[in-house]
Amino acid sequence: MPETTTTRLTKVRVLKDVPCDDTYTDVRYFEDTGSQQGFFEGFVKHTYENAAYQRVNDQVAPYRELLTLRIPAVADDVYDCNYIMFQNQPYGNKWFYAFIRKVNFVSPNCTKIDYEIDWFQTYMCDFEVHPCMVVREHLNPADDVPFANCVPEPIMVPRYTIDTSSVDHYLQGGTTPINTWVTVAIVPNTLTVAIIEASGFPLINKGDLYNGIYNGAWYLSCPAAVAGTLIEKLITALAAIDCAEQICDIFMTPSPPTPGTQNANQTNHSTGINVENTTFTPADGSYMVHNKKLLSYPFSYVECVSDSGEAINLKPELINGGTLQGSVYTVSSNEFGMKFIPAYQGCEDRNGLQPCLTYACDIHCTWMGQAYGNAFIANTIRIGLNALASGANLVTQTSMAGIGGTGVATMSDARRFGDFKSETSGDAGSLFSDTASNIYNTLFDSPEQHYNRNGSGAINFSIGLRGFHFARKCPTKEWMEKIDQYFDLFGYAVMTCKMPNLTGRPKWNYVQLQKPCITGSVPVQGMMAIKAAFARGVRLWHVDEIGEYNGPGDNG
Repeated sequence: MPETTTTRLTKVRVLKDVPCDDTYTDVRYFEDTGSQQGFFEGFVKHTYENAAYQRVNDQVAPYRELLTLRIPAVADDVYDCNYIMFQNQPYGNKWFYAFIRKVNFVSPNCTKIDYEIDWFQTYMCDFEVHPCMVVREHLNPADDVPFANCVPEPIMVPRYTIDTSSVDHYLQGGTTPINTWVTVAIVPNTLTVAIIEASGFPLINKGDLYNGIYNGAWYLSCPAAVAGTLIEKLITALAAIDCAEQICDIFMTPSPPTPGTQNANQTNHSTGINVENTTFTPADGSYMVHNKKLLSYPFSYVECVSDSGEAINLKPELINGGTLQGSVYTVSSNEFGMKFIPAYQGCEDRNGLQPCLTYACDIHCTWMGQAYGNAFIANTIRIGLNALASGANLVTQTSMAGIGGTGVATMSDARRFGDFKSETSGDAGSLFSDTASNIYNTLFDSPEQHYNRNGSGAINFSIGLRGFHFARKCPTKEWMEKIDQYFDLFGYAVMTCKMPNLTGRPKWNYVQLQKPCITGSVPVQGMMAIKAAFARGVRLWHVDEIGEYNGPGDNG
């Protein structure tokens, strides 16, 4: 069909350096067509008022090439252009936006441009996004508060370090002997009471409940600095009247046993670790996070360690009140123990369900008494009796060989002294076997007695590590910056069915939707492209400087 002056009224603008492409990863977002037109006209390089009618789809007449435009210009003046916009007057006032796919030289006065419709910009104000499953998006700055979003992220923290500004210790006693107590447990009798009362121990307590644990012995307690003198004096005095065996235990604790107490002592302890503090101080430098999700697990957590080997990790978002605190229960008897129960998961006190931390101290000391001598004698007799049994074994072998036997017998056979007697003759054999059997049954079946048990945690106790340690853990400064930048560019994982947040951030909003629900007066091909962009994830820019990012905090 021949063209007329009526059909050549299309306005065409050829644009340069337009920050748009058909991947739709970054799109300039507009809420009205006036501001949209003004933005694109700022990139115009060539203007044509009387171009031929431009089509927006590829279903055209056979004699017309697919989505092409001819302009009266040499191709060299258009090679640096990447975008066009056109308006088909007098048939309508809608502006269409398109990407330049190819620039073809036809003649010095004619250039052919192949283009592709920019569905997003062309129908920006013609579609509406409805509530649907939001995979990722930016929160508004006012809504980005600590622990508002704890949905798991596809990010792994490769290395944790200690926030040196958020560390606390809860210790009993100290590293000096004056803060360590030694206690002698003794069962008194009529001969020892006077010696005990005159022993000089600052604390002498009789049998009683000690934090709900009954003890029937007397506890004589003194600071470790004077324990050597007092205990040696006590043992010497008791040994002089043959009563050293009244001592049944000597142990060390960070504090002396507390008599007359029905339950464990309870104290409240605040670590001062504020898990909502946005400033971290790792070893490689201080850093203030901008995206508050970095305050939650797994990007941050509180590590709690006991000096007896236990450890728990607490998620900041589950700590009551934003500052780690809790109750410490203490038991001091012949063993010393503490339990820290944090205010966690909405619980303020013990219920047996929330995580807790235990410190146990079991330091029992060596002392010399008559039982030590008895144990030495018993072990000496055992050694001799083993040799005696070996001799009996030899005699048995000889006797059995003499009567035609094999001459082989086991130690268990030798210890059956009744059998041994039948293989020997005379009263001497009978006396020997009965005596050896009695000694064996008396001593070999007696339980061993040890008085040099060190217990657990001796090294930690010796250097003053007697309690709990708390520290907020975080990524290194380098990795906090990287994760902060990731959240700046891609928002947070949401995984919630809601109205997507398309605006609200100063410079851009990232939005990713699952099965987007979008309606509007948009051709099917265009709607498919728009939905696909939202499904992949699109960054909607509210400023003209698309792609300008100046580091963490640049987007509010």
